[in-house]
Amino acid sequence: MRGQKVEKVGLRELKRRATENAIETAAVRLARELGPDEVTVEQICNEAFVSRSTFFNYFPSRDAAIYGRPVDLEPSDRVDELLAKWQDALPVGLALAVLEWMGAERINSDVARERSELINAHPDIGYRLNWEAQSVRQSLEAVVADWFERNPDRIRLGSAEIDAGIVVHIGTLLGEEIYATWAQGTGDNPFDVETLEAAYRVVIERLSAYIDPAA
Repeated sequence: MRGQKVEKVGLRELKRRATENAIETAAVRLARELGPDEVTVEQICNEAFVSRSTFFNYFPSRDAAIYGRPVDLEPSDRVDELLAKWQDALPVGLALAVLEWMGAERINSDVARERSELINAHPDIGYRLNWEAQSVRQSLEAVVADWFERNPDRIRLGSAEIDAGIVVHIGTLLGEEIYATWAQGTGDNPFDVETLEAAYRVVIERLSAYIDPAA
C-alpha cells in the first residue's frame, strides 16, 4: 500500500507538470509567432488543450504564462530557514526561496530558451519587464532587510538596507547566470542545488576580478 501511494503521488505530479509545460510552451510559441500583445488566453488554451479554469489554476494571467510568474516573496518562517541555512552565501538562500515560492522543482530548458529569445526580439518588452523587475528587487530587498534586522550579527556593512541591497544585486546576477545555464539545455529537467551553487561560484569569480586589488 505504501508503494502504491508513492506511485500515485508521482503520477499526479507528472500530470500537473505536463499541463504546466503545455501551457507555457503554447504561450511562448504563440507570442513568438503572433507577437506578445496579440496572444489571448483563449488561444493559449486551445493550443495547450486546456480549459480556461485549468489555465487560471496554473497561472494568474496571460503574461505570467508568457514571461513567467511574477515574484511576490514575503517574510516567512521558510524564508528565514533558507537564509539562515545559507547565511554564508545569502544570495543562494534567497534564490532558493524565490524558486521554491515559484514552485520551480523542474525547469523546462526549451521554454527558458524560447522565452529569452522572445524578450530579445522585442526590446519594448524588455524595458517593461525591467520596470517590473525593479519593483521585484525592491520587495526582495525589504524581505532580506527584515531578516538582517532580526539577525543583526550577520550585517557586514553597518545597515540592514545596504546589506540587503548587495545580497539582492548578487542574487539578480545569480538568477541571470542560472537562467542562461537552463536555456542551454533541452527538455524538462529537475532543479538541483548543485547547479545553483556552481552558478554562484561563477558570479563570485567574475565579481572578484573587479574587486580584488591584486587583479
